[in-house]
This record gives sequence, C-alpha cells and structure tokens, in this order.
Amino acid sequence: MNITEKQVLTLLSAQPELNKLAFTILIHRMARRYELNSSQEVLRQCTQEINEFLNKYALAMRKDYAYIMKNYADRYTHDEDFMLLAA
Repeated sequence: MNITEKQVLTLLSAQPELNKLAFTILIHRMARRYELNSSQEVLRQCTQEINEFLNKYALAMRKDYAYIMKNYADRYTHDEDFMLLAA
C-alpha cells in the first residue's frame, strides 16, 4: 500500500476525517508540519511517514486506503493492493 506525493498533498490540504482516528491524527500532524515548511523535502518525508503507517497497519487500514484511492487517486496510480481491495 503506497500513495503518491500528489495524493499526500491533496490529503494534507483536505484533512478528511478518515475511518481510523490514529490515521486522521497523523494526517493532521503532517498537514501542520507541511504548513510550516512546504518544501519538496518535507512533502517527501510526510509521504514516507504516511506510507510507513499504511504498510505497518495494512489490514486495519484497508478502508481508509480504499477511500484515498477512490477519492484522491491520480490517473497515474495503478496499485495492485487497491485492485484486490476493490474486487
């Protein structure tokens, strides 16, 4: 399960309330961090931290991941994990 920097940027802007509170808190924390320093490096770090969280809690995060892919997918994202979840 991985999301792109473009998807992270959209998530940080929208700050949606997601299925798992811990993930929502992480998104809000990353948004504040990016707001303070909106450099490409900070975006890369936020993306890495979010993807590490998604991968660590993959089973618990299926609904939130599916939500991200449905609502924030860019046309270049082709993720086999999401295809399995959507099936």
